[in-house]
Amino acid sequence: EFIIMASDGLWDVIKSQEAVNFVRRQLYEHCTIERAAQELLAKAIEKGSSDNISVQIVCLNQQEGGSVALNSTSHTLKSRDKVGRKRTGPQCTTQ
Repeated sequence: EFIIMASDGLWDVIKSQEAVNFVRRQLYEHCTIERAAQELLAKAIEKGSSDNISVQIVCLNQQEGGSVALNSTSHTLKSRDKVGRKRTGPQCTTQ
């Protein structure tokens, strides 16, 4: 379904199953992993994380014939930043 990779700034305040449920709900409601990553980062801040936070979500979408299409996004927030910013770099995308 998807993989959540994040720094301890997220995991200090959000349990893994809570993060999975939250991302699943965000993907269902908004159908975008970028928004899900931003919202998960915002939730960690709302819960009081004072550490740097990095969140990356990789969606594993099963395609017909057994192939896998990857789609990922990454967001980082340093403790002194007020707003999360998207990290640039190579990303896998679906066709």
